[in-house]
Amino acid sequence: MQLNALSNNRAKRAKAAEPKTVVIRLNEIVAEAGKPSFFHGIDVDTQEPVKIRMMNVDEGAIVNVRKDESLEQAKGRIHNQYVGTDAKHRPRAAEIGNPENKVHCGKGGLLMFTKVQPTNDPDGSLKAHWVETLEGRPGTSCEKVLAHVAVGEIKDKENPEKIVASFVHADIIRPESATILSAANAKDALLSAFVNRDEEALRKPFVLLRLIDNESGKVITDLPEMRVNPQLIEDKIEDHDNGVSRTVFRVAEAGDTVKYLMDPENTDRDSLILRSVLVGLSGPSGYPDLSKVESAELRSDLNQIVDAVRAGAVSAEIIPGERVAAGPATKSSFLKQIQNEKHPLNSYRGSQFLPVVVDGKEERKPRTVKIYANTFVTSKVGAGDYRFFTKANLAEQSPTKQSLYTLATVNDLKATAEASKDRVQAANPAFVEASDEQFDPYALSGDEVDAQLAASADSAADLVM
Repeated sequence: MQLNALSNNRAKRAKAAEPKTVVIRLNEIVAEAGKPSFFHGIDVDTQEPVKIRMMNVDEGAIVNVRKDESLEQAKGRIHNQYVGTDAKHRPRAAEIGNPENKVHCGKGGLLMFTKVQPTNDPDGSLKAHWVETLEGRPGTSCEKVLAHVAVGEIKDKENPEKIVASFVHADIIRPESATILSAANAKDALLSAFVNRDEEALRKPFVLLRLIDNESGKVITDLPEMRVNPQLIEDKIEDHDNGVSRTVFRVAEAGDTVKYLMDPENTDRDSLILRSVLVGLSGPSGYPDLSKVESAELRSDLNQIVDAVRAGAVSAEIIPGERVAAGPATKSSFLKQIQNEKHPLNSYRGSQFLPVVVDGKEERKPRTVKIYANTFVTSKVGAGDYRFFTKANLAEQSPTKQSLYTLATVNDLKATAEASKDRVQAANPAFVEASDEQFDPYALSGDEVDAQLAASADSAADLVM
């Protein structure tokens, strides 16, 4: 008996190629009479040459048809988007190639194409639903990275109605450079992670920290999300034009930051946890100086971490990262866009069901987390060697959303996502109102410092080490 419809061995229909986002550094636009125009350039992710044309209405309708509409209805909607009116339509190749047009992109500029699929033509070309000019001129960097884009406001502690600052930044992390700390590698790993300058610009580095249960190989999810920041050095500069001095903050050298992490005066919670790990790795006895830690319960917890690391029951992994603030125009735009609950910026906020121990029993509870997703970040270096980003776009139509707890790194830990029946839920669409614990405008390491660092970048002298 041959039951083709029911057989597990029947040939499976090949899936259509998943639409993707592609960013290219433009080389040229080739237009031939009677043929679609092609954009030729280098894919910034793969560094391979590509040629892309825009979809016609029929192709665009197939890719964009909604569940509640027919294909013919989709064609009508897509026709309005592509052809539209003189004032509103899909950017055209002739406009992108015209230096007088606002969407112009010259050679060396950056173009982003969305919902990209193969044309299946022998030349290996691609077709795209939409195109956007990220940067019209050469000299701007663009990289596909794993990032969390944060947008929000900091409110006054005494008067919650008063907004003291707003922020837009991208936390870019490098899971491919994650390190399981040991006595042999800890110092070098931290010195490398906290380097405050690269070949082009100053950096604001940080490390994400997570503890690993060595018996199960799983990330310990009872702990809060942990992020260790560099030492910031307060300085004064003279504004001679206005006759006043103002405060700026400089990121310390890596060696000074490592010393700062071990300083008893540093009572930042996540720094304390990392310090406990380092003491546990350093030898068979001794505990960190916690004389400045007021909470007896916290002191006990930290010493337990020392004992667990020393006994080999727990390991610590650091994931290096860098915070890049938005440029002024981008910041203003993102603060408006985040209020639209359907905007992709809301994809960076969500919750996961994670295992926690309650009264000795493991339960799964929802936890609000920072979401990291593959993102194209376009950035420039401004005055004072200060790096800022101008664009941040999700790199996938249906992005894989990861938190610190479920993040896959080069160390191939057992997937917390599988163990905890991971479910990333939609974020609360309400505008971010940052909590005091997360964003303390009066704390040296808070986001107010980011705002001051950004302001400092207005002067070339501000961030000179």
